[in-house]
Amino acid sequence: MGVIGLCLCGKRKLRSMFWRVRAEIRRQVKGRTSKQKFSFHYDPFSYALNFDNGNFGFLC
Repeated sequence: MGVIGLCLCGKRKLRSMFWRVRAEIRRQVKGRTSKQKFSFHYDPFSYALNFDNGNFGFLC
């Protein structure tokens, strides 16, 4: 095995390590996003505040 053989072996190991790291990163990201799912709902009072014009209903 000469210099060329060593270079090819190194490239294979590097490529293999790259794909393993990439797969692990994707697994970590996928696991993180599935745990962060949540929903937010307004209560009626908070929703009504979106339409408040500031005069408290005196001069509607």
